[in-house]
Amino acid sequence: MRARPRHPLVLAARAKDPDSDGPALLWLGWCGKPLDASGIYQMIERRCDEAGIPRIHPHQLRHFAVDAWYEDGGSIQDAMTLFGWSSPAMAHHYAKATAGKRAVAASRRASLGDRL
Repeated sequence: MRARPRHPLVLAARAKDPDSDGPALLWLGWCGKPLDASGIYQMIERRCDEAGIPRIHPHQLRHFAVDAWYEDGGSIQDAMTLFGWSSPAMAHHYAKATAGKRAVAASRRASLGDRL
């Protein structure tokens, strides 16, 4: 998102209309085309290789974002809005993988053992 204002497609759109944000598409390729699912996957693989970390699947980023949201105290209602879910079922689906970790952290914050 930080690099998007400098993208050639955005700059070209602004040359025609200074108030333009460029194409409505989020993911823009350097060849003047939007990135499709394969292009996004290849970009993430390349970034992982450049960073020297194991390759991840793009969907893992969604799991990470949801986990970080809940870990930082984000609400289910706000998660539903931000991640585009229409029911709490998806919020629970993404949250269950790390629910134990969050429960332990919440227990430590509450210091239940210290209250005996």
